[in-house]
Order: sequence, then C-alpha cells, then structure tokens
Amino acid sequence: IFIDLALYFIFFTVMNTMRDEASKSQEIEEYIECQVCFTLRSITQFPTLINCSHRPCRTCLELYLKIEIMENRVMNVCCPECSETL
Repeated sequence: IFIDLALYFIFFTVMNTMRDEASKSQEIEEYIECQVCFTLRSITQFPTLINCSHRPCRTCLELYLKIEIMENRVMNVCCPECSETL
C-alpha cells in the first residue's frame, strides 16, 4: 500500500507539473513583447499602425504621442520605431 501511495503521489505531482507548464505556455502565446519598452503585455494592448508593421504597446504609443504633441511636432508624426508617418 505504501508503494502504491508513493507512486500515486509521484504521478499526481508529474501531472500537475505538466498541466502547469501547459497553462504557462498558453499564457505566453497570448502575450508579446513591446519592442520599445521590452515589457511582456497582452496582445490586446498593441494597437495596429496603419502605415507600417510595427506594434508598440498602447502605453509606449500614448507616451510617444504626448511627447510629440508637447514638442509641437504634430504635422508629421512618425512611428516610434521607423520613419513611416502614422
């Protein structure tokens, strides 16, 4: 009986570890890294830019746009990562 309990405990631990790793990998798939601040964020936090393929996170894009507005550079605002006009 002791061996059966030990085997059950090992099996239960391995199964829980596998389940936890699987759920972590699913969570990672739903997150991407911002190329401006290098923070891992939900993919829903990345607005799509019209003229280029870059996708800075919403926080970085908002901060970038605030700076551009404060410095009175609103006529030709470019992507924070390249020279494409937004």
